[in-house]
Amino acid sequence: MWQFHPYSLPLFFSSFLAFFLFYFLGRKTRIPLIQKLKLFLLGLGIWSFSYGLDFCHIDNTAHYLYLIVFHSGKMLVFIGFVLSIFELTQNKRFVNQTFWILLLLSPALLGFSILLDPFASTFIEFTHQIQLHGKIQWVTETGWLASLVEIGLSLIWLGVCLYLLFEFFKKSKKQTRIQLVFIIVSIFLFLIASSTQDLGWNAFNGLDLSPVLILANAIILLFIGGYYQLTNVIPLARNTIVDELEEPVVIFDAKERVVDWNVAAETVLFHPVWTESLLPLPVFFSKYPEIYEKIASVTPKRNEFKWNWSPKQEKDEFVHWQIHLKRIKDQNLDTIGSILFFRNISDQTRAELAMKEANLSLQSANQSKDRFFSILSHDLRGPMGGIRILAQILDEKLKKQNSELTKTSKVILDAVDSVSSLLEDILQWAKLQKANDDFLPMASSVDFIVKESIQLLSVIASEKEIELINEIPSHAQVLCDERMILTVLRNLISNAIKFSLKKSRVRVFANETSESWNIGVEDQGVGMPEELQKKLFRADEVIKSVGTQGEKGNGLGLILCSEFVKLHKGKISVQSEPGKGSIFTVSLPKAQSSFRN
Repeated sequence: MWQFHPYSLPLFFSSFLAFFLFYFLGRKTRIPLIQKLKLFLLGLGIWSFSYGLDFCHIDNTAHYLYLIVFHSGKMLVFIGFVLSIFELTQNKRFVNQTFWILLLLSPALLGFSILLDPFASTFIEFTHQIQLHGKIQWVTETGWLASLVEIGLSLIWLGVCLYLLFEFFKKSKKQTRIQLVFIIVSIFLFLIASSTQDLGWNAFNGLDLSPVLILANAIILLFIGGYYQLTNVIPLARNTIVDELEEPVVIFDAKERVVDWNVAAETVLFHPVWTESLLPLPVFFSKYPEIYEKIASVTPKRNEFKWNWSPKQEKDEFVHWQIHLKRIKDQNLDTIGSILFFRNISDQTRAELAMKEANLSLQSANQSKDRFFSILSHDLRGPMGGIRILAQILDEKLKKQNSELTKTSKVILDAVDSVSSLLEDILQWAKLQKANDDFLPMASSVDFIVKESIQLLSVIASEKEIELINEIPSHAQVLCDERMILTVLRNLISNAIKFSLKKSRVRVFANETSESWNIGVEDQGVGMPEELQKKLFRADEVIKSVGTQGEKGNGLGLILCSEFVKLHKGKISVQSEPGKGSIFTVSLPKAQSSFRN
């Protein structure tokens, strides 16, 4: 009688997958471990397929044949598993005549139990049909001899395999250990599932999921086995790669005898007696004795060492090598040899020398430029100061006389102020370029710096009837160079006055964070569009502007502010909208903070 039984579905699927892998591996690879796993997969396919048929075909004679077939499949799985573990753990040397006798003892005893079964129930103790979930299925108890073979001997071999896996685990590297953990864990999961099945604690009453779980183990072994077998081609691949290298590689043992080298080494370090084997290092490097001297100077405890070497050339050729010495260790971390890697760095060295020369030339040009700016600013500061005083006296006298030249004197005074401001900015810029030698940060009061800035600009603000408001907390202290930050705040407040409307106000305030003080300068002026904001603080975008009363700017002030703030490891930013004014914010580290130059 045939019936559809849902338990047969996972078994037929496992069987199909096992046979597919068996066929696929047979066509695609001849790796020894995979050949052992093919036996494992063949037995698994036979086991799963016959077990699935036993659920679908209810017949006494067929049931007994199915039992013989799937127990035989179990034996093939058992033999394939043991052989795979011995191959995987590199213990093939133990696979001798005695090993085969012990391994084949299990299938021999199983066959003997089948032959004796009609007389002593050594294969099947009893079997009968039951009705479960509306389906007919068999309940079978294995005989004592077959149970002894499948449980007793299998557990012994399983213990041996686990022992080999653990021993191999201890000798393996980290990456290999991770993969071995997956194998060991999968085996333990199968043991737990099988034990619960034998004790009656199965998830599906009447169904042994062992073949399905074993298939999962087989897939894991396939992937891991494929990884390990790559080690068979690694030596050949490495030799091929080393010979294909265009740069020399030399290998010598712990007794300083050269055991191998590549073709490139013959070209670069050629010596006529290299046809001999195990040449001593002094002989090998007789043409370039400085290499051996350097090797001899490296202590044996140093695992790696690099140095640069330039061989003496007959022609005026520029050749520069970097030599890398690396020790070779065995499993006990004892040095058994060393490898010399040669890397041609001639192009890199040429580029570095050219860059060094270019840097020196650029540094000299920068120093000349800075010296010129410094001399120019100092030489012009005195005369411009005198001219300003004279222009200011002339302006005051003309105002008292209500002269028609008052407007002209005012223009002259504004022009002198603009030039003086430009000279001051150039002088500060020149100082900044001198490798920051004059940069002296210390704990400073923000309130003091702001008050000094406001005092310097109070006359200019009063002319436009602009109120300067200081809202800096008295306890606000930052780590800064007072002269630089005074220049920054003077520029920001001066710009705020320049672009503010008459009878408005400029507010200076500060907000505290965990690491810094954010100092803001807010005006109620004309503001600026977003496109213009993106160009601020950039040395390649010098923006000259005109204030609300025709005040002229040189465009260097904000760039100078940005450079000074960066030197303090701070930040400068702006928020502005056309017609709504602007807020410039400077973030500086607190006095208790520290920063690296």
